[in-house]
Amino acid sequence: EGCFGHKWVNYWLHGEFLVVDNKDSKDNKMSKSKGNFLRLQTLKDRSYSPLHYRYFVFGAHYRSQLFFSWEALDGAKNAYELLKNRVISWKLNLNKKAKNNQENKLKSELSQKFWAAMRKDLDTPIALATVWEVAKSKDLSNNEKLELLLDFDKILGFGVENFSRPDLSPELLELVKKREQARADKNWAESDTMRDELLAAGVNIKDTPQGTDWYLS
Repeated sequence: EGCFGHKWVNYWLHGEFLVVDNKDSKDNKMSKSKGNFLRLQTLKDRSYSPLHYRYFVFGAHYRSQLFFSWEALDGAKNAYELLKNRVISWKLNLNKKAKNNQENKLKSELSQKFWAAMRKDLDTPIALATVWEVAKSKDLSNNEKLELLLDFDKILGFGVENFSRPDLSPELLELVKKREQARADKNWAESDTMRDELLAAGVNIKDTPQGTDWYLS
């Protein structure tokens, strides 16, 4: 607050110890004296986003010890990126149909479940599980899923509103451009072939009036 010049937060919560690598050890908490001290910069140097770590932390209740390993952080990173790509796909494929009663009921139930978990002493593992219930639901429209995730993100802070198409390698980006040209030339067979090539590389294409958009499988 001395740095910002204004009140920063109303409450501080101290999480349990971060325990490094060995779940079987009773004295393996992170400390400088043991040489196992990690900083956020360490993670950034290894190409992890702070949001990957945020997702990782939410996988355990703040009153429980958090067991750190690079494998566990990789799992959190992969889950976060998968969620991100799903959200991007929803944004590119919003439904125009009107909401039905079943969707409204399920949406309300999942919303209540998420916020009940957060009110129950910040039970983030249950909250994250509810996020994935939404993401995997076959009974909610993309609109409903996006609305729920935007609401949940008010407290999760994953940056859902700003999720946008990922960067592609120069080779894949060139393929996207060649496909756009094929479509402009009305060469539909060649365009479809390149779409299949992109799909095989894990890139889903969405054609819009503003040009080509994409998200990862």
